Amino acid sequence: TPDSQISLTERGFEQGTACGREIRRLVGNGSVRFYYSPYLRVRQTLLAILQAFEGQPVEIASEPRLREQDFGNFQDPLSMSRLREDRMKFGRFFFRFPNGEAGTDVFDRVSDFISTLFAHFDSGERRRTADNCVLMTHGLLMRIFSMCYFHWTVSEFEQVRSGEIWGDIWGDL
Repeated sequence: TPDSQISLTERGFEQGTACGREIRRLVGNGSVRFYYSPYLRVRQTLLAILQAFEGQPVEIASEPRLREQDFGNFQDPLSMSRLREDRMKFGRFFFRFPNGEAGTDVFDRVSDFISTLFAHFDSGERRRTADNCVLMTHGLLMRIFSMCYFHWTVSEFEQVRSGEIWGDIWGDL
């Protein structure tokens, strides 16, 4: 199964529903624009989140630049296990998966997206319609987004794991 077509689990749907309630609590009745990865599990998470916004207009935008890091097509689990070990030795940011991307490629995508996002924010009231922005993406991409946004060094990036960021923000959903 291609990575882009992996479905959300039942637990993931429950987490998405809880996340939606928390986002709604944070933004109240403020306007929201969701930018989301086109991967199936992210689209399904978006549907779970949007339950909390029933009756409230929201904007949604599919954003291919927010997709997961490309690990190559139809990965063999045994090969991927070895590649992940190699990546840890080599460094997660610079390691390139065969027929896939390195973290540096994802960095380029994210930098381009941030430029688009800021242009939207700076476009003035006539084009900007939402006061709140939610990015729905994947672990490595969110860490690289944080790297770009907060100007982390490669060393700082290498020290952060997905769960560490999300646990601080959301706790155990």
